[in-house]
Amino acid sequence: MTEVKIKLNSGGIRALLSSLPVAAACAVVAHRVADRARSAGVMVEHEPGDIPIPVEVHVHIGARARAVVVLAHPSGAAVEVKHRLLGRSLDGGRV
Repeated sequence: MTEVKIKLNSGGIRALLSSLPVAAACAVVAHRVADRARSAGVMVEHEPGDIPIPVEVHVHIGARARAVVVLAHPSGAAVEVKHRLLGRSLDGGRV
């Protein structure tokens, strides 16, 4: 059997991981997760009354492109602990 050697192009991989198309793909998946989290209809206390929990998507391009889904409310961590809102919503991001 012959040996196969693969040499990775580190610079090319680094450029790919920090590219706009990869960031856009991450954003698409993050928005799907956020939409699924919003559709759960979890309400939080706010002035003047209860509101749907704000779910935000942040896309960053640095050494690697990434997207983050955030429960943007002071009680967001408590909501995640109680309802696993983001954890359950991950399935909505499947490609």
